[in-house]
Amino acid sequence: MGVSGNVDGEYTLDEDDFNKYWAYNDNEPIQTGVEGWMKVMLTSSEQISREANRRQWLGYFRILAPETVEMYNASASPISLANWRVICNTGSLATQIGKIRSTAYYDRTLRQRIIDDNPVVQPQGHFYLVNDTDLFDSWYGNQDNQWGSAANEEIPVFQMDEQNWGVSYKIKKVKSVYAVGELITVDERDLDQDTFRGETIKFIDKEDEDNPNSWNNIFAPVLFFDYFGREIQNLAPNELALDMIGTDADFREQVGKSIMVLGLLHGGGIVSLTLKNEYDQVCARTVDYGQVDLEEFNVSTEKIDPTKTTWVKRTTPSIGGTETEALNSAMQSHLNDKFFIKNGPFCSIGEGRNVSTGNDFERLGGSGDLSKGANALSALSKYMCASHIRLESCLGDVTRVGWKEAYDEVAKSSLRSIIAKNGKWELNKWAGHTIRFLTGKLRGEKYPIIDNSKNTISLVREDSKFIPRSAPERKALKPKKGDKFSIGPGFKTPLCYTRKTGESAVWTWRNAIPYSGTYNFYVYGLNDAIDTTEFLEENNNASIDVELWNYKNNIYDMIKKRGKYGKQDSFNAGKIKPDNISPDGSVRMRLTAHNVTEKNVEDKSGRAIEGGGGIQTGIAWFNYALVTPVPVLGRVNINTAPARLLSSLPGISEKLAQNIYNGVASSNKKNLKPYQHLGDLFKVRGMTPDVFERCVNILTIGSSVFTVEVEAQILKKASDKQTSDSNEIVSSRKKRFTIELDERTDGFFNITERERYPVR
Repeated sequence: MGVSGNVDGEYTLDEDDFNKYWAYNDNEPIQTGVEGWMKVMLTSSEQISREANRRQWLGYFRILAPETVEMYNASASPISLANWRVICNTGSLATQIGKIRSTAYYDRTLRQRIIDDNPVVQPQGHFYLVNDTDLFDSWYGNQDNQWGSAANEEIPVFQMDEQNWGVSYKIKKVKSVYAVGELITVDERDLDQDTFRGETIKFIDKEDEDNPNSWNNIFAPVLFFDYFGREIQNLAPNELALDMIGTDADFREQVGKSIMVLGLLHGGGIVSLTLKNEYDQVCARTVDYGQVDLEEFNVSTEKIDPTKTTWVKRTTPSIGGTETEALNSAMQSHLNDKFFIKNGPFCSIGEGRNVSTGNDFERLGGSGDLSKGANALSALSKYMCASHIRLESCLGDVTRVGWKEAYDEVAKSSLRSIIAKNGKWELNKWAGHTIRFLTGKLRGEKYPIIDNSKNTISLVREDSKFIPRSAPERKALKPKKGDKFSIGPGFKTPLCYTRKTGESAVWTWRNAIPYSGTYNFYVYGLNDAIDTTEFLEENNNASIDVELWNYKNNIYDMIKKRGKYGKQDSFNAGKIKPDNISPDGSVRMRLTAHNVTEKNVEDKSGRAIEGGGGIQTGIAWFNYALVTPVPVLGRVNINTAPARLLSSLPGISEKLAQNIYNGVASSNKKNLKPYQHLGDLFKVRGMTPDVFERCVNILTIGSSVFTVEVEAQILKKASDKQTSDSNEIVSSRKKRFTIELDERTDGFFNITERERYPVR
């Protein structure tokens, strides 16, 4: 068919009858004329002949406008999207509709258009997923089909797989109805009758896609009027009507196969759009989205607060190439509101003030009714704490025997690759991972790894003309010899790993836990193999045995068998007990990895692999262990501390220090002492959630540890008439002790000496 739009133009062939569609004007966008009219000229095939009875049928036209999914980084850290995948899931089917790699945009620093292999979304920044980049440029750019060629095209744009940009369903049953057409029932939860109204579907038959007679890639509009122009009524749930396509026999053969509704449904609300990082961890998921009417054109649905679920309809979409254009109207009036994204353990109970409430742009202690937030934090402080000790896998006073560390240093480098000092890696096993610099001028910068040899890491494809740039600061690769770096997920601290089933490793931390006791013991690593869809979750991570050395019995105590990392990259291994802590506070741990298998890693379809173990990466990881809750030395007792000491603490003014010392309530009465728990500080006149967060981690309401100073003197009495004050000191000795009191059930205390200082 001639679809160039020109007289005597070139013909576009579908010789093997596989595509079953033609892209008009070489797929370049067309500008409408006055009142929205569009001129289209088609030329029938030269093979058409009345004498030979060769005909050509034209089914319908499908006219596309831009479909855009806007992503917003609500965190305080830049996020690299390299190798992240977008999965569209309806429950019965999951389809990968894009793996984010190269993106184009205008770089204001370089003042030019760049193709970026490490796309980064800055804090409070945007990123667009679109169905067609050229079409997006025609609507929101300078219409040169080169997004990023102008200064107002600075937001990265990634084009989804056009052939898979849609929502897929399994065909449950079919039937033909006179004057209506073909009726298809999809295998899905109850859908509204108007769900598919005005949509276009295509048939998917991957098993028979090489057969030109298969229905794979056959397109059809969803009907809502029958052959007589009457509106189709009384469709069953999950049922849609199509025009007659083939024979009834061919139609019945489609049961069990699939259809895809092209694009996102205008009715919204029925699709799970999931964003997964390079380790298949779910980083964002939209299980519903706003609804527009079928006849509404150039209308968007937007969240008022990007972290909530309230959708509103906008007739003037806030979509564009600059951050100002991309901000919706609600966000423009809340530019000073910060979102709190926590990725790791809480370091202070005061951080609870940043937890979001159910209302838009409201946090527990940072917006809205502050008195409610203060009351909530006060209540939480009675029952919660955040004190812990972190035991690193590679850094600090630790020794290790077994496993390997994903940690090395630069021996030599170029703008495209790094040669490591130690290396000895398996070929191409670090492809898709991240290198993060821990020292030097590139400290904190991350680059996605393309491939590796025994000692070399490549950060750019061989055919690429561009220099790799880091996240978040977009720096070129210029490390110095000796700069340290980690490999893997790009955490701030390096990990240890093994690729062998049954391999054990032992870590020993010296002087790690100051007080012997029974505490919770958590193991942190990397969850890289949880297979997740909307209705299915299968944990395929390697399993790990956790053992702690018993210093009393000189054996290992098994505290966790076959633990697996969950979505928080951790698992609770059990309890560490006094016998697992040496007299000097040392701890020894042994990890043994099981089921370390590499399987299905090349499957990037987005589907859940049921049975057979799903995707398994062939790596077991360890990042650090967490011991909690533990006593913390050096905290200030708010019941006994003088105002001068309190005023030296973060955020506490002299006036507030006096109020804490005197127990002054908001009513100005001195009736708060003794404080029963840290939450009582919110009753102090002048205390705010901000000050509470800054200082609460170094405060306590009671002291169990005390410093005792004893001085003994030998006196020489000069005469009977002289007072004791005038006696001569013959000799003097002082001793200082740190002791801990442990109250017994009978009301008395056990006294334990913790430290002894030299005699003076």
